[in-house]
Amino acid sequence: MEPPADAVRERIERAAEGLVYSPSARRPFEFHRFTGITIPVTQLSAIELASLAGARGGEVREVTLEDFLAPHTEPIDLHDAGSRQLAARFEALREALQESLDDVRVVRHLGLEVRCFALGNDPSTGEIAGVGT
Repeated sequence: MEPPADAVRERIERAAEGLVYSPSARRPFEFHRFTGITIPVTQLSAIELASLAGARGGEVREVTLEDFLAPHTEPIDLHDAGSRQLAARFEALREALQESLDDVRVVRHLGLEVRCFALGNDPSTGEIAGVGT
């Protein structure tokens, strides 16, 4: 018997496939689901969200999803089709997160390395899910 499909995971992973947040660090977006954790993300502090995702110690800041993806949603060169296509893919990732999860919040963890998490609640299960990089 096959496990039930995870539509949220499939949509977000499809949108994030092949994208990296920092080209220099080559850090891909990875899907995270915190099975059984159904606390509304709006009730958690930024530090609690980062800690849930495994980022402990260091400075934690919260940013908007738009600010988080802004460096990637504007084409570097409007005349370059590849640049425009890449920006459109980051826009699609933003939309997939916003449409698939409730109350998406983004936290940046400044520890030994910078880690970022965009997390929200899966509307069908209430579980916390999203991406990290």
